[in-house]
This record gives sequence, structure tokens and C-alpha cells, in this order.
Amino acid sequence: MSWKSLLFGIWTFPILLTVILVTLTASGISGSSIGTYHDFFNGPLEADQNLIANEPRPIRSDEWLVATQMTLAQVNNGYIPVNDNIGDGSDMTLLLDVPYKEWSAVFKPHNLAFFVLPDDNAFAFRWWFMGYLLILGGYFFTLVVMPGRIALAALIGLSLYFSPFVHWWYQYGTLGPIYYVLFGLICAHKIVTSQSLKGAWVWSAVLAYVGTCFALVFYPPFQVACLIVGLAFLIGMVLEQLRTQGYAAVSARLRPLLAGVFIAAVLTGTFVATRSDTVDAARHTVYPGQREVLSGGYSLTHLAAGHLSAPLQSNETASSYLLPKQGITNQSEASNFFLFVLLLVPILLVWQVREFRRSKRLDWSVIISAVLLILFLMRLFLPGSDLIFKPLLLTGVPHTRLLIGLGLLSVLSFVFTLRVGRSNPFRLPTVLALTVSSLVVLLGVGYELREIVPEFVTQKRMIITSILASFIIGGSLLARWQVFAVSLLLLLSIVSTYKIHPLYRGMAVITETPLAHEMKSLAASNPDARWILEGIMLENFALANGIKSLSGVYSYPQIELWEEAGFAGQADIYNRYAHFNVVLDRDYSSTVPTRLSLVQADSFVAFTEPCSAFLKDEGVRFLVTSGELDASVSCAKLESVVEYPAATFYIYQFNY
Repeated sequence: MSWKSLLFGIWTFPILLTVILVTLTASGISGSSIGTYHDFFNGPLEADQNLIANEPRPIRSDEWLVATQMTLAQVNNGYIPVNDNIGDGSDMTLLLDVPYKEWSAVFKPHNLAFFVLPDDNAFAFRWWFMGYLLILGGYFFTLVVMPGRIALAALIGLSLYFSPFVHWWYQYGTLGPIYYVLFGLICAHKIVTSQSLKGAWVWSAVLAYVGTCFALVFYPPFQVACLIVGLAFLIGMVLEQLRTQGYAAVSARLRPLLAGVFIAAVLTGTFVATRSDTVDAARHTVYPGQREVLSGGYSLTHLAAGHLSAPLQSNETASSYLLPKQGITNQSEASNFFLFVLLLVPILLVWQVREFRRSKRLDWSVIISAVLLILFLMRLFLPGSDLIFKPLLLTGVPHTRLLIGLGLLSVLSFVFTLRVGRSNPFRLPTVLALTVSSLVVLLGVGYELREIVPEFVTQKRMIITSILASFIIGGSLLARWQVFAVSLLLLLSIVSTYKIHPLYRGMAVITETPLAHEMKSLAASNPDARWILEGIMLENFALANGIKSLSGVYSYPQIELWEEAGFAGQADIYNRYAHFNVVLDRDYSSTVPTRLSLVQADSFVAFTEPCSAFLKDEGVRFLVTSGELDASVSCAKLESVVEYPAATFYIYQFNY
């Protein structure tokens, strides 16, 4: 490889991305909403010196309350695979995206920086590296479909990264399935088109690694939807090669292809077998468990209105966009991709019919796109069709999670549309007619959305955005307009997402605060004592600071803990992925027995007395609360009071 090709060829864009990644990593800046704690402690009027731009998003609690604090729990516990600070000990290798030291960690590359970099820098690397891989996945896949189209490939990769769904759900369980499928398709293409059998086997090894990484994401709702899209296009790829190369040439390449898949399956099976108890516990939960979601009932208007996602960035405006029957209850659930596939597939099918009449040639990418679109639309809108989807595991995928499959399909279909458009099969009058037709449909969707939620988007914004989206669709069909069209797509994507994440420096708001210092000081002299922290905001605070806790997130149920505590008959409450908190009885005139109560599908609490046998038997010796206990509580001694501008916390030690 020459320096000229390195600097001015296909590697220029990846090199620039790498420079940005290294710079952001060195700065310790991420997009985490962990700064939510600054307002919680100090109030919104005191400036947060670590907040560089935008505002933290409390709605993204899966990130700042769970993933980020569980990452800190691992940092402060030596990265051991089983974290003994969480209840009776929790296996951290399976269901949570956290760093840990074990052989399987090599298949979670975004976490490897924790073993060589300072914590803040490693966290920043993880945050941006996921987006880095997503962009490069879109970039290199586009180059596989359209070799040499570097500008288009870069724009596609960036547009995918700035998709609203990606940013509102920005975490490994969302991004990982998308970019691993893209890299898997790239590997498969390299295998089946390789001129050298040796080269095919090299790519087979890469495929085995990528496939194992994909499997170990362990978030089935997103994985299943993405995998179906990936496998379908893989089949189309093989069929296309059979048409052009013949059976003998392709069959020789199928061996390394299948070998890569087989090795990934063996590695995944080994991983699962070595923690079968955890897998069984997770599989047999009440929630999420073996859930079944019936087909049909989704909103067609919402599905087609992804191009109108920008107002979701305003909390006030987004509060009007609630469709509970479709599971749309917050900004993340309301987010979507720009599903241009809904309009592009009919256009491509018309082209395919004309092409088949002329040359008897089938473009399998078009056929696959159409079949997948029909399949997903049946799942969303056709009641009683579950027998079709059960073998595909789609009955376990909620409709709002199925959008990731449609989003990936839309990206791939858009790339294939660009390829078709480069051969100039559409005349300008035809493209203008298709653009106007698309605009009519998009305006219809926009007006229907305004009928449902009139406060969400203004008529002016709706019309401008619909015109922009129709230009993107029309421009993709004309070779000389494609770069402009995809630039418009990137613009629309950025406008729809640029306010979602803050730019935030470090994680000191959790680990370097007066409350954290006071807790760590007390815990140092009582390392085996468990803590409880009242309130969901602090449920993982002890864990994040390396302290044993009964409060917190249990990624899978610790059945023995609750059975030994006397709740054997209440498995329907605790046998779930759940946030767990203790609520102390403040009615000091009477004594109530300890009881468990389910708050929502992923949350339960224990109501108990401050001096209850439950707390004593569970080894709870410290309490953090914002509500001072009555002096009559003889078992609790006030050890410390930590005052912030917006909150005061009392730390008690129990002496039973």
C-alpha cells in the first residue's frame, strides 16, 4: 500500500475518524448523561464545570443509572467477572455491558481500553468507539456495494451514525448488532468473491471473530431483528455469485464461509456453557423472560414519520408525543430511523420488473429488500400472523424494537438504490414524478401526525422536512445528484440528533463527591457490611463506588437471596431483571412486617422497618437516606450528614 493511496484513497476517511477518536479519548469527554447527578445534588442553577455542551438526558436512565454506574462498579472492584458487591454476587459477563477480565472479554473490543487507560479516558473511548465502528461499518459496506465511491460511503456511514434511533438508544446493545451485521456482510462478501482460497480463509477467521462478538452482545430483541436482515442479504449475496460465477466456484468459497459461522457458534456455545446457571436464571424470568408479543396494532403514521424526529430533542415538545397503545411513552421509544425503504422498495420493484423483461436478470438485493419489508410490515400490522414469526423468534421482539431491523434494512436498501441509480436507469421526468409522489406521501404522513399530536411539529417544519426528504429519495435515483442527496440525508440526520447527548467530561460527579467520599471512608472500616440507599437515584451509588449493597440493579434474579430472606412464595415479584430498593416505614407508632411490592415490570421494593430482621439477616449495616430517622429508632446511629445545595443526606449505621 503506497502513501498516496493511504492518504488519498479509501483509508483517508478512516484515518480522520481515528484521529477524532483518539482526540476525544485523550480529552476524557463522552456523551454520557451522568451529569444528571450534578443537578440532583446541586440544583440546576449551579453551573456544572464538566458540562461542555447540551444537557444531560434523565430519560436515558439505562445509560447513566445502569450501564455507566455498573461500569464503575467493575472499575472499583478489579474487573472480576462475578461482582460480590451486588447482592450475593452477580455475574457481570453476560447481560450487562461492563468491562471484566476473562477470555471472552476479547470479543467485546469497546471495553478493552479499561485495562490500559485511566478510567475517564477508557470510558470516553468506549463511548466513541461504538460510533466509530458504526460509521466504518456503513462506510465499508457501501464500498463493497459501490467500489470507489468514497464520498458516498463516508456520507452513508455518518448518516447511519446520526440516525435518531441510534442516538436515543445509544448503547452497545443497540449499536453492536447493527455494526456487527454490517461487518459480517463485508466479511461474507470478501469470502465469496475472493480470487484466492487462502484469502477466503483469512476472511473466514475475521468472520468468526465478528460473529462471536455479535452473539455475545446478548440483547435478543435487537439481535434477532438485525440478524434476519443480515442473513437474508447473505443469501442474496450467494445467489448473485451463483449467477455470475457458477456453482463450482461458489461452493469452494462456502466452506470457509460456513467454517467462520461454525467457529463463532462453538465459541458462543462455550461461553454460554461456562455460565449456564446465569443463562438459565435469565431465561426463566417473569420479565423479560419468554415474552410473546402479538402481531399487529402498530401505528403506520408513526412508522412513516421518522423524518420528523427532530422535535423529540425538546423535552417539552416530546411530552406531547405519547402513543401508549404502541408502547411509545418517552423519547427513546418514540425514536425511529428515516425509513425511506417504505418508498424506495416500490420504486425498485418497478425497475426490477422492467429490468427482468429487458435482460431476464434478477437483482437479489431488490428482491430481498421487498421480501423483508413485507415480512416486517406483516409483523407490525397483520394480527393473527404469529405462526409465521414464531420460528423466526420475532414473537419475542416488541414492535418498538423491531424498528432496528427496519432501520438496518432501510440503510442497506438505500445503498442498493444508489447503486441502481448510478447506472442511470431513470430519466429526469420519471425521477421528478417519483419525487413529487414521495412528497405527497410524506406530506400526508405529516398532516396525519399533526392530527394525532398537533403540538409536536409545526406545519412549517413538517412541510420543509418533507420536501427535504423527497429530494433525498429523488436525488438517490440520479447518479449526478447522489452526493448532494446523501449530503441532505446527513444534514437531516444531524439536525434530528445534535441536541440529544451532552458533551461531558469524566465521571467525578459519581466518584469524587462529598457523599461518595464519606461512604467510602465508612466502608473502609466495615468492608463486609452491606448498604441500602433509599430512592432510585442512589440505588447503584454504593456499587459504583466499590461498596457492597443490597440496593441496586439485578440484571438477573438472585433466587437464593430472596428465598433465604423468607420470600420463596413471591417469585413473581423478584424473578426478573429489576431495579431493587428498600423503603423504610416512617410510621413509628406501629410495626409492619417486611413485604415485597412490584412497582413496575422492571422494579420492585421491600417495605420494612428500620430495625427489621430482614435488614439484619441480609447484613445491612449502613443506610443513606434523604429523610432523617426519628430518634426513637434505637438500632440506628447517625454517622454523618452530607449537605449539598439541593439535597441533604443522612448516613446511619445499624447496631442490631
